[in-house]
Amino acid sequence: MGVLYRGIKNHFGGKVVVEVIDPRNFILLFVLIVRQGIKNQLSCREIFHSLTKGFHTIAVFINGKLVSIGKVPELHEILLFIEKETELTKR
Repeated sequence: MGVLYRGIKNHFGGKVVVEVIDPRNFILLFVLIVRQGIKNQLSCREIFHSLTKGFHTIAVFINGKLVSIGKVPELHEILLFIEKETELTKR
């Protein structure tokens, strides 16, 4: 996960906020998923999906959407997803 964190920060700089949360912190994870889901206008179904599937030892969320579960995804996959979902470009 450290590779993802550094890669995202190097690629986008201060344009993104990366939050690393211990999966045992159920309450904070729940609040962040719901808050990001509402902020990014996800449907109740999408938020529910993220909540039910996302409590895993390795999970990656972007704007409240569950992107990866059970394995650390490749950096290029995450960068492309962020660019597509948020219309951000490299700094």
